[in-house]
Amino acid sequence: MSNRLSEILAGFREENAEETYGAYYQFCATANLDAVGAANALEQIVSWIADADRAIAKSYGLLMLGGLVDCGKLQAKTSMPLIAEQFVRQADRISEFDVLNGEYRFVHFVSHFAYLAGSLCTQFADQKQGVEAIVFALVDLYLRAPSAYWCGEELLLARVIVDANMVEQKRDELFAKLVPIGAPQDADGWDAAAARQWQAARIEENHKRQLVMALNAVNQKRANEVPVSPVATLVDAHYGAMFGSIGPASSAGRCNFLSLHFETTHQV
Repeated sequence: MSNRLSEILAGFREENAEETYGAYYQFCATANLDAVGAANALEQIVSWIADADRAIAKSYGLLMLGGLVDCGKLQAKTSMPLIAEQFVRQADRISEFDVLNGEYRFVHFVSHFAYLAGSLCTQFADQKQGVEAIVFALVDLYLRAPSAYWCGEELLLARVIVDANMVEQKRDELFAKLVPIGAPQDADGWDAAAARQWQAARIEENHKRQLVMALNAVNQKRANEVPVSPVATLVDAHYGAMFGSIGPASSAGRCNFLSLHFETTHQV
């Protein structure tokens, strides 16, 4: 492990998180870090993230890990399983969705996970199993937020989904998570618990809708790297759920996306 990277991590403080990340990223990009050093650095940064007890450290650790991935000196076959396992584990534990904490410092887990995922999709594109695992974990994390996003997180996720270039079966499985689900609109007789449940459901539907519209836009900008039809099916489903022109994609939970795709694209 490079002494310089050890020094950078040892000097991390919440008040210098951006500076530390920048120094870590820049050193990873230099010729001073070779393949052996990068492999050792991977073990250290993964352990450092896992052991960190503050949210800012864990979140910026993701960006530093992304810098190590971006340097192109890690061996994909040995590195991706370790990173994917830690990515999924850490994403599953996140319950903080604020962009800024009480001291007005960045936490922004969803964004930082998305940047790391983008690096993995680019550098380890041939490691399909690992790429799919991190994309599914990222989308699940995104959908859990208890309030609306406001920093373009949906565009970051959309870019990751396009970059992942998943096989059709896994892509359709992922898209099934984004199908709108009908919710009752008649509030007569609702109590506080019912109102909270309805609100939580509508927030999740908003997350889906924002991601689907972002996915449609990013895919068009990228010359439709994801096939147009399944993306259009999702857009139509959300449009129909809002305005009734097509009708809600599902009235009894998450429907099978392949069936939805077939029914939408084979209407007479």
